[in-house]
Amino acid sequence: MVQNGREETLESRKQKPEDKLKPDQMKTAIVHPPGLLEIAAYGLFFSGTFVGPQFPLARFRAFVNGEFLENGQVRVTGLMPSLGRFVAGCFYAVIHQWGAMWIPSEYFNTREFFVCFAFVFVDIRDYWFGWLMPSLGRFVAGCFYAVIHQWGAMWIPSEYFNTREFFLASMMLYQFWEKNSCNFLILAEDSSLEYVALPLTEPEGAAILSGIAYNGKDENGSDRWDGVRDVHILRYEFGMDFQSVIDSFNVGTNTFAKKFLFY
Repeated sequence: MVQNGREETLESRKQKPEDKLKPDQMKTAIVHPPGLLEIAAYGLFFSGTFVGPQFPLARFRAFVNGEFLENGQVRVTGLMPSLGRFVAGCFYAVIHQWGAMWIPSEYFNTREFFVCFAFVFVDIRDYWFGWLMPSLGRFVAGCFYAVIHQWGAMWIPSEYFNTREFFLASMMLYQFWEKNSCNFLILAEDSSLEYVALPLTEPEGAAILSGIAYNGKDENGSDRWDGVRDVHILRYEFGMDFQSVIDSFNVGTNTFAKKFLFY
């Protein structure tokens, strides 16, 4: 992918006049082809060697030429964002290791997991029939709801359920549950390490600390460090549909592929 990206940035500049290039092509296109040493440095740069994100050669050259420095030094404002990404990655790695103690990877290929999946998403009432003591189960459920009602009435009055705020909150909660009810089980074992922990700790944190992730300043004049952002954590965790997963995960690599492979 790195090689293809290098070729595409070079070819787009050679084959098209400047007035035919799009704004993002003007930023990433290169005139002078890199040598073997620069190719090796670009392809083996430590913040993008093992996992994404990918970034264009133009950004790497700007980084090497010191365009992202401040008074000849790496910007100190990148320390805390880099540490934040590192801590977030460690958190996901810990969740993965803790979850592996309780839910091994093989469990997700077993009949029991698919039964659990069906129990959550199909119709749980079907699983009550044939139980040893169904009447006791109904009694316990009734007591549970009675306790919840008495406890909840202390905090939420009955009039609240006729308000617009309750309707909006219930719709958001339903969408969140529909998307994430079974993802919570899989997250602890599967995606938390490979798809979230590694992009946060290895490339993003290192890219911010080295300075290559510098992306100018925001409207308040503060430094932005999302130049090679690959995961938007909150959007990834709390998105309400599959599109939110696409928009929040593998962002840098997807953008790289869109511009240099499928443009």
